[in-house]
Amino acid sequence: MTVQHDIYAVDQLLLWLEDNVETGYGVHFDNELEIHSAIALAALKRLLPHKVNMPFIERYLTVAVSADHLTTLDEHVFSEEVESAYSCVAKRDMGYFLKLWETLDSAKESEDFYLKLSPKTQAIIAEAIKQGAQCLEFDRDAEDSFVYKRPRVVIMK
Repeated sequence: MTVQHDIYAVDQLLLWLEDNVETGYGVHFDNELEIHSAIALAALKRLLPHKVNMPFIERYLTVAVSADHLTTLDEHVFSEEVESAYSCVAKRDMGYFLKLWETLDSAKESEDFYLKLSPKTQAIIAEAIKQGAQCLEFDRDAEDSFVYKRPRVVIMK
């Protein structure tokens, strides 16, 4: 499911709730919980105050991590990618923006970029993709709790 479809679903839900707010209809959930349409409408409007007159259909989820995670090699790879005609990287004073691939398999096909990055940076990208992000910001001021766990080496005899 993409963000575009999610926004369409929210639009449809808001329209249905507005139409049924006075009728006493409720929203039923699988666990048999029922929420009155007026309560659901009020809650959605509080959660989505920016939803009014929204001209943009597509939205991107960006996650931010500290640029301190980048190695010197990663910085070099990012700098080279910025110069590419079809770059997925944008440089800024405080770090980089990286437009992510839809899947980790697609990222791994990017031999000229993704596969040149350090295992730690690849793990950060993989986690961002797993969480549904479309953009990753490496920012010098960002705070995060990402902990890279090195894969264990198994020595076979």
